[in-house]
Amino acid sequence: KGKEDKDKKKRIKDVENIKSTSEMEIYDMLPDVINMLEEAGICWTQRKEYEADDVLASIANQADSDLKVILGTKDKDSYQCLNKNVELYVADNKPKPIFINYKDVLKRKGVTPERMVEYQMLLGDSIDDIPGMPKYGPKTVLKILNEYSSILEWLNANKKDTEIMSFRPQLKINRKLVTLVKNCYAVDLKSSKPRRVKNETLPKSFAAYIDWLYPKSKGLF
Repeated sequence: KGKEDKDKKKRIKDVENIKSTSEMEIYDMLPDVINMLEEAGICWTQRKEYEADDVLASIANQADSDLKVILGTKDKDSYQCLNKNVELYVADNKPKPIFINYKDVLKRKGVTPERMVEYQMLLGDSIDDIPGMPKYGPKTVLKILNEYSSILEWLNANKKDTEIMSFRPQLKINRKLVTLVKNCYAVDLKSSKPRRVKNETLPKSFAAYIDWLYPKSKGLF
């Protein structure tokens, strides 16, 4: 038993060392990446306190009806951005890259992009550590969304269900976690010249960089 515990601790330590090295290597590359983008004339931005998918959502939200926007991401959170003018491009899909449009979301998930937030609220997301409604799988969630016009309507119809009511506070948290910010970046898409963001001095470590960029995650890295 003692040897097993010792081996386990060693494996954990090895993984932590690999993760630490990997994170630092990525962080060390950032100045070079920024210089490369600027030298190539490619516009870039970094929004403090916002993630990349929030920036993408903000750009998509500004698309006029006569303008087509393609977001380069495979993150399912971005499904909520899709409409007739906005598509996703998944470059690392196997065996070849694919586009995902409004109708594809309906085929893949059974819901329209407009209801993806509610779908994720109920189902949760294990990758992002977002708890879903206990014992609720995709079929149950789809049944609820098909029967009710909103989660609020569903909650009001089940006020006597203690299990559902006990999860109500978590649903409020889930909504905030899965809803992308759609007004964190203003850009004139037709001019193709996004407003430049002042290049602030980068912190000295990956952990400090994360704390600076995402204050809510302070201490997690």
